Amino acid sequence: MLLAGLVLGLGVSVKIWGIVPLVVVAAWVWWRQGRRDSLVLASGAVLSATVVCLPFFLLSPRSMLRYVVADQLGRPRTSLTIIDRIGFLAGFGKDGLGGVGGVAIAVLLLVLVALAAGVGYLAWQVATARLAVVLGAVLALMLVATPSMYLQYGAVLAAPVAVVIGAASTRLELAPFSRVPAPRRLAAVVLVLAAWRHPRWPGRTGPGCPTRSRRPPRGSKAASRPTTRPCSSSRMR
Repeated sequence: MLLAGLVLGLGVSVKIWGIVPLVVVAAWVWWRQGRRDSLVLASGAVLSATVVCLPFFLLSPRSMLRYVVADQLGRPRTSLTIIDRIGFLAGFGKDGLGGVGGVAIAVLLLVLVALAAGVGYLAWQVATARLAVVLGAVLALMLVATPSMYLQYGAVLAAPVAVVIGAASTRLELAPFSRVPAPRRLAAVVLVLAAWRHPRWPGRTGPGCPTRSRRPPRGSKAASRPTTRPCSSSRMR
């Protein structure tokens, strides 16, 4: 428990959102294993976060609290709908939700939410995966409610979602898929979701996709400029 707390505390020191999984795991441990183990985990988290943050606090207390805590909690709210946010979690980005095709994607996202609920139900039947189900649900709600939201934020769901999909794949009893060995079942589910998660259609263009221009003449000023414009939705914020 101490080691788990140390790791979770490092997450808090890197990004303040890390306090959410820390609270979830500590509450789960309290419920399942008792107060003592939960306090040991919390103590480890406090210790590692203190080791990382205390030197900066001693050097400049006001700046440390401002930039590390206050600015992170006081970020302005972005103008994104719930559908936009779910699209970000699924990897589509806001650029793919416009026009007639956007309506189809919005419907597809709602189907994805229902599918996620079904996968969560299957994973809940595996006792060792229940914490991952709870953690994934809480982190998803956090991303839907957080003031600022960018495409890369969905990566915070990677660990619990991987565990949930793996656990759910062991509970599939649909013929003929149930006759496939569990590791292959898991690989099939992951590959299908990964292919759907990162679609690449030929000729796809738009404000969120890479575009390649003609190479300028050698020796011109434009020759030193990059010829590929990165997707706007993938820039680091």
